Amino acid sequence: MTSGMTYSPNPTRSSATSAMTQRFGLYEDLSVRENLDFVARMYGVPGRKQVVDESLERLGLSERQGQLAGSLSGGWKQRLALAACLLHQPRLLLLDEPTAGVDPKARRDFWDQIHRLAAQLVFVAWRELHRLPLINRITTSSRAPSPIGG
Repeated sequence: MTSGMTYSPNPTRSSATSAMTQRFGLYEDLSVRENLDFVARMYGVPGRKQVVDESLERLGLSERQGQLAGSLSGGWKQRLALAACLLHQPRLLLLDEPTAGVDPKARRDFWDQIHRLAAQLVFVAWRELHRLPLINRITTSSRAPSPIGG
């Protein structure tokens, strides 16, 4: 109990939304795996170890799982942040300039990964207006309910 409020370590996975910001928001003094394990614990993800293992593999982070997050390049940090955002299987992922300041190859890799996730999620991106056609295709292809009028 904190400030009169009870903390529940299992938010019943009703956290159907996740957000990824331009600035890296994970712990730089933890390894890639430790960061993902921490986030999975915070969301109360069942089968945490397996979910983290699958996430490491899916996003190409397996070989870097023991590396400190602070020593990763910008592109690898964003890949780690994306992995963390997806651990609890959100239906909506909010992106705030996720590839700003990232090298062109890492940017391409990031958006390729977004394309692969298109069937599972709805994406909203800010300030990357050149991505609007992609986001519209992803939203349309996701078969998610329309936020306006069903």
